[in-house]
Amino acid sequence: MSLEQLSQTYPTSTSREKMTLVTEVVDRIETNPKLKDRVINALKAGGTEAFKEAIDHPLVNILMASIEGWQEAE
Repeated sequence: MSLEQLSQTYPTSTSREKMTLVTEVVDRIETNPKLKDRVINALKAGGTEAFKEAIDHPLVNILMASIEGWQEAE
């Protein structure tokens, strides 16, 4: 399920709702090791800005904080 699809399921009117959506995305990525590896590899290959453009969603900057933490942990 994409960030855009989840945005239709989860409301994003308030800061709390936005954080709930991002938390759900992070949880889904973290529980899927193949997806997590793909996300990290995509960042390594294309860089942060290219990844942000590929996602093209208003909440991508919040999501990036978690993803960048995964890169540092490796």
